[in-house]
Amino acid sequence: MKRILILTAFITILHISAFAQYEEKIKSDALRLLSVRPRSVEELRARLKLKRYPDELIDPVLELFKKQG
Repeated sequence: MKRILILTAFITILHISAFAQYEEKIKSDALRLLSVRPRSVEELRARLKLKRYPDELIDPVLELFKKQG
């Protein structure tokens, strides 16, 4: 039972780490798109979806950008 808990905790840590790396990639791609020209939130969302990023990761990044101006 203890091994299962340790393994579960390890998998959770790996999942969180992968999620953070994925989020950084979305931020990087969004900033690259914005460096070319100004884009609306919907245009950014559409372009990021074309890269097959999930909405659950796109939306927080776009919200962060909106807050930062």
